[in-house]
Amino acid sequence: MDYKNAVKKNVSLLPGQINKDILSTIKHAIDKLDIPVCAIALGGGWKYGEITTTDNNIKTDIDIYIFSNWLPFYKKRLIELEKEINRDNSVKIDFHGIMPLFINKSKTFWSYKIKQEAILITGNIDCINQIKAERDNICFLESLRIILQTVSNRLLNINTNNKINSYSISKLYLSLGEACLTYYNELAPSYKERLSRIKRLASDKRFDDTLFEKIENGYEIKLNYKAKNQTINLNTGDIKKDCIAIIRWLLDKEFGHDNLDNQLKELADRSRPKYLWNILFYLSIQEMKPKFITTIFQFKITDLYMATIYHLIDRHETRDKLIKKYFNKKNLSSKSLARIFKAWPIPTTVEIN
Repeated sequence: MDYKNAVKKNVSLLPGQINKDILSTIKHAIDKLDIPVCAIALGGGWKYGEITTTDNNIKTDIDIYIFSNWLPFYKKRLIELEKEINRDNSVKIDFHGIMPLFINKSKTFWSYKIKQEAILITGNIDCINQIKAERDNICFLESLRIILQTVSNRLLNINTNNKINSYSISKLYLSLGEACLTYYNELAPSYKERLSRIKRLASDKRFDDTLFEKIENGYEIKLNYKAKNQTINLNTGDIKKDCIAIIRWLLDKEFGHDNLDNQLKELADRSRPKYLWNILFYLSIQEMKPKFITTIFQFKITDLYMATIYHLIDRHETRDKLIKKYFNKKNLSSKSLARIFKAWPIPTTVEIN
């Protein structure tokens, strides 16, 4: 598919200047890339016309996926280039890197989205076609990962009594919905199809009606921002409660009992230390004063997931015990957990089990 025609088709209702800005931004980004690549693709909602717009602006970023095994050597350059392009354009670029070297470990939700949404701009289409993720082969740990990655990026950094606009909230509820769909092997290529499947899950009484309404609202804001957007009076307590509800629901379904401590012990047994990744992790988080032996030879991503869950339910002593096994930092907080998530080096397109 020609990315220019796809973009023109899907933003045809926008004012002409914005349409030109989008095409210009994409072209500018591609022209500036100077790294060896296997392919470059446009991601996000462009393929299915699911673009979030206002009357005179576009809220959807331009996601550009770069397939290259050289990405670790060009990370700093890509960050600088993204800032440079976004400084001069009204439409924002987000660069995302995918290393074909790990394509055999690509059964993740994010890889699924790329495979379904990507529009090839240049390079080998096989880079996209060879992604392993399908609707029915993504494991439980990846379902939980969807929520916890979102929690780390959004909830852990939100001040307690802030009002958050509905679009920001909708992204969090979208993640809760995506986790449920992933668990039940009900993912679909477009947001419209996924909303239909969420409604079916809700009609089967598989989770709480009130929470479902918030998840459905998140999808509807994504699909029809101008009609649905409004200020939602939710504080972090509401969001935190709903995240905990879905996490507990998934754990109960997966393990067949409701003892949280035992559930998390069983969860920990499903992952193992990744020594090479742990070396990168150790080097990138020196401000947390990591312990060399335990961080490199014992740390598992499930330890961080367990600590985050204990943090969300206010069991801070248990959280601290887990974290201090690997770090010497004295004063732990939600920001500490967010920092650890940010430092963890395994890309979301690579499986963690």
